[in-house]
Amino acid sequence: MIDELEQIKQARYAIGVAESLEKVSGILGALNGGYMNVLVTTEETAQKILE
Repeated sequence: MIDELEQIKQARYAIGVAESLEKVSGILGALNGGYMNVLVTTEETAQKILE
């Protein structure tokens, strides 16, 4: 499992797809942890992430 997580961090693109205000903390964790560097989400969720 650890090797797979490291592969994700080293990928050129790690795309996450998530939306809802309840998932903002998880989305931020994944972004800050380097597990995704591209996010597909709704405008509402994006605004909350940027606050």
